[in-house]
Amino acid sequence: MAVNNNNQALYNSLNPLSYLGSNPSSPSQFIMRSYPPTANDSNMLIGTVWLNFGQSNPNASNVYMLVSKSGGTGVWAQFGTLVTINGLTPSEGNIVINAGQGIAVSSEDNTITISDGTWVEVPSAVTTVALATNTNYTLENTTGSATLTLPTSSNVGDKIMIIQTASGGAFTIAQNANQEIFAGSSHTTSGATGYVGCTGTRNVIEIICTTANLTWQVVNSIGTTSYN
Repeated sequence: MAVNNNNQALYNSLNPLSYLGSNPSSPSQFIMRSYPPTANDSNMLIGTVWLNFGQSNPNASNVYMLVSKSGGTGVWAQFGTLVTINGLTPSEGNIVINAGQGIAVSSEDNTITISDGTWVEVPSAVTTVALATNTNYTLENTTGSATLTLPTSSNVGDKIMIIQTASGGAFTIAQNANQEIFAGSSHTTSGATGYVGCTGTRNVIEIICTTANLTWQVVNSIGTTSYN
């Protein structure tokens, strides 16, 4: 294929009927210029590829494709452009994965692991736990009761899950000042005197923060649970 460095449109030589004014839709037209296209460059076929060879170090971002010319205005998609999403721009050649509420991201040995938070094993000898947001707990207590206290600081959407892995024990979710836990029409007493009691065998409870620092909602519960 010949190229034209005098800012003239270059049409693919596989178009034998161009002298009759007939242009195929494939392959696309190919144009070389020493500058990038503008909205005024719309008198071409959709799918036209434009190469800006006026850069000292050309790369993929010097290639454009005409994707629309509605109303006589050309819309050119630039190749190799990094897209910014939610204020985050990935570096060239990399994929950025960011953790969010309830989501943890870790990497090791060329492997990326995305999980629904941190897991903490609570041995049977531990009877008091200060809960942390976006954390899952497994309780190994077989007798007696463990007291797990809500965090004083939490954001809407933060999650906590508690799983009792042994039979015979029990646990209580305690509150701080002005905190409250809801489960349908049931709820705890507001403040430090309120609590959720979980008794029976292998209880499970999952709660999500609905008001920052103060209110939690039960979204999953297995076993015998009371709201006091």
